[in-house]
Amino acid sequence: MPHHVNLYEFIARQVEEESIVITAGDRTFTIPPPMLWDDPEALREMGNEEAARLLIGEDNWAAFTAAGGTASMVVHLVTHRAELPMGESPAS
Repeated sequence: MPHHVNLYEFIARQVEEESIVITAGDRTFTIPPPMLWDDPEALREMGNEEAARLLIGEDNWAAFTAAGGTASMVVHLVTHRAELPMGESPAS
């Protein structure tokens, strides 16, 4: 018997259960789970800031950095949460 999945419910559940949510003051920034990234391999090959901007969202980047967030923080959180290496190593 086929297994039916409602795509919208599946995506909503992934976002709710697997996202990284960063709170800074009155702002909340959400990094979606790797399963929902357009091209995880491309993210791994990007530099830290380029990948972090894409994950936080270009529209949110200025507010994120104004709150004290950095590209290195995003890479650290994603690497440890998703256990996926991405971006440049700190030594690069």
